[in-house]
Amino acid sequence: WTTVLLIVPRKNGKTTLFAAIAAYHADQDEQGPRVGLAATSDEQASELFDAVDAFIAASPYLSDRFHVRDYEGEIAR
Repeated sequence: WTTVLLIVPRKNGKTTLFAAIAAYHADQDEQGPRVGLAATSDEQASELFDAVDAFIAASPYLSDRFHVRDYEGEIAR
């Protein structure tokens, strides 16, 4: 599939789900992944970044592969 429509009600883990999907795609693309994430507010974008950061911090595998640059709001390989 190339397109997915996902409808999830409020307060049901959308941020966590998209953080996991972003981490997966960034890890699996060996050709220089570029995963863009967008949000409707700075607060929501910060929550999403923090969720991806938490996935990386909790996983020794991901921690070895990624470097989190909090000051730039960037995660690099």
